[in-house]
Amino acid sequence: MVVRAVRRGFAAVVLLTFVSLAAADQPQTKIVETGYAIRVFPRCGQAGVARSLAKKLTSRPIARALACASDPAWGDALYLSMVDATEPSGDIERFDPVANENTVFSSPGSESFASSLVLSPPGSAFGDILVSSRMPFVTPPPLRIYYMNSFDPSGAPGFGLVLTYPIFTTAFDPTGGFGSKLYISTPREVQQVDPSGSVNSFSPISGGLIRFGPGGAWGSDLYSSGAGGVRIDASGFATIVPGGFGDFDWGRGAGFGDDMFARCSAGSSDICRIHPDGTRTVWATEVPGPFAFCGDALWIYSGAGCERVTYGANRPE
Repeated sequence: MVVRAVRRGFAAVVLLTFVSLAAADQPQTKIVETGYAIRVFPRCGQAGVARSLAKKLTSRPIARALACASDPAWGDALYLSMVDATEPSGDIERFDPVANENTVFSSPGSESFASSLVLSPPGSAFGDILVSSRMPFVTPPPLRIYYMNSFDPSGAPGFGLVLTYPIFTTAFDPTGGFGSKLYISTPREVQQVDPSGSVNSFSPISGGLIRFGPGGAWGSDLYSSGAGGVRIDASGFATIVPGGFGDFDWGRGAGFGDDMFARCSAGSSDICRIHPDGTRTVWATEVPGPFAFCGDALWIYSGAGCERVTYGANRPE
């Protein structure tokens, strides 16, 4: 009886493992438009899981932010801000899709997590760095300290900033039209930071994701999902984008064009495709986590790892 019970238990473990592995290969995102292919990379964003699994089986990684590089210094990799649902790790992880390898890039401790990640553009006055804005998990009142850290491609620390209010997201001025500065989204306003660390007010728009426009029909102004979705010019003046948007990025390459791909509204799981003339359609539903365009592919974090969306058949690795 004992032997049979053990065998049944073993079979159950094998079955569960098989089901889990099979589920990991299935994308969660549902694309409404035709012609797109999704490939799942189960190892992406999972570097911290092994450590957590050694302690408890309830480990569940969650991505807070995703950024990607297309510069040889960074190795054409994805960088993810990861925490664990049961035991926050606060790691920044690096995923190489060609080698299919995931490693911990920076592990500053379990007291905080990176709420945003952004890579400086080539020739930036700040140097070749990855910037992360850090949110503390637990900070007893009345003192709360928030950090903006930066790292070079080797992971060595560089430029930093300390504030007494949160830094939601960050964006580098890619063209110099905004003074070649770093811009930060806070609960108070959008602020600008020069390479010396001096912080100044820029625009009254508070909160939200900020990114600079890609040029062309969208221009090179600063866009923010704060206030429901606005466009901010170099003077700090903001205009509402009709229809609004949540977290967003701009498409690149075949099948994506230069359209904006954004959560249809704050907190929505749907992504809308927004054309420069303001017309929009629902492009995908059930989009689980943060997303960003890397070259001509859209990367999305999901509980199964990362999903890479390309137009047409999956490209060879």
